[in-house]
Amino acid sequence: LLDTLSSGLEFHVPILARGQFLGFGHLRAPRANLIGESFGQAPHNSASGPIGQPTMGEAGTGTGISHLDRLHAGDPVFCAAARQAKRIIEHDLALLVTGDTGVGKDRFVSALHADSSRRHGPLVTLNCAAIPAELIESELFGHAEGAFTGARQGGYRGKFAEADGGILFLDEIGDMPLALQSRLLRAVETRRISPVGGTGTIDVDVRVVSATHRDLDERVNQGEFRQDLLYRLRGLEIRLPRLNERTDLAAMLPRIMLDLSRSHRLSECALSRLSRADWNGNFRELTQCLKASIALADQPLITANALVGLSAGDAPKDLPSQTRAHHRDLIEAAIAAAGGNMTLAAKRLGISRATLYRKRAG
Repeated sequence: LLDTLSSGLEFHVPILARGQFLGFGHLRAPRANLIGESFGQAPHNSASGPIGQPTMGEAGTGTGISHLDRLHAGDPVFCAAARQAKRIIEHDLALLVTGDTGVGKDRFVSALHADSSRRHGPLVTLNCAAIPAELIESELFGHAEGAFTGARQGGYRGKFAEADGGILFLDEIGDMPLALQSRLLRAVETRRISPVGGTGTIDVDVRVVSATHRDLDERVNQGEFRQDLLYRLRGLEIRLPRLNERTDLAAMLPRIMLDLSRSHRLSECALSRLSRADWNGNFRELTQCLKASIALADQPLITANALVGLSAGDAPKDLPSQTRAHHRDLIEAAIAAAGGNMTLAAKRLGISRATLYRKRAG
């Protein structure tokens, strides 16, 4: 509801609790001077946030629900990961974020930076898999002018120096060239770098966060990753769950839809079907499915039959279940077209209001 309030929407909003669909509510924005009281918050100049919530975790940013908390709706594994990450980032320890492709590791690190005491410093990202091996060293540590053919005029500071006072995010760390790993180890240990072709060293104040979808222990066994570097980067390792492992997907879907479109919403059956899909591509696959469904939608309410990109295996397999799902979609569409008037929706469907309630619940 808080997310929807900021969008300016004033029509029926799906209400969910612990992943269960409860119905629709009509949302109206309260007067500006009553917003804090309406949601059980203290006045704006108070240090407290919403009831039962710290202002910004332990970083103490004082602006309400944290950015990491906006990435989940109560999944216990994700909650634990967020809580641990917010603590570890305030200490001189490196953080390693693991998980399958598409689970949102980059979004997690971006939210962690925004929640941390280093939020006013830079968040500098280097994708270790996207840069040619011969250029990663200068990208990380910088280079002096004329250090090599193609070097930037005036030299280059490098990612470590750019991240001074903030966070350096080494994405796809499992693809870091083996020959460069010893230099990275020294930089992480000493917080001191030497630009390529330069003289002297530069002290930097950075927190290092790494991420990978690879099994780094296996890469160590294969001789492709230094074990001492892994120990240094794994001050704490947190694994983000796959989308089909999360218990809060049903509750997250309306929030994700709101980010993509303010004029479309998912029917109850569409929510149910999306919640039980396999999602091998995780959030990346889900987002593409929703974007395509929105683009091809003929009406604001997107039903299960209007979803694009789902396999047939995600649909109800038996005919009675398919029939019930189809009926619920028709009912939801009729209720939406009637502006929430249940009597009018039942009349347009040619059924009694009692039958409408029964079929909607079943």
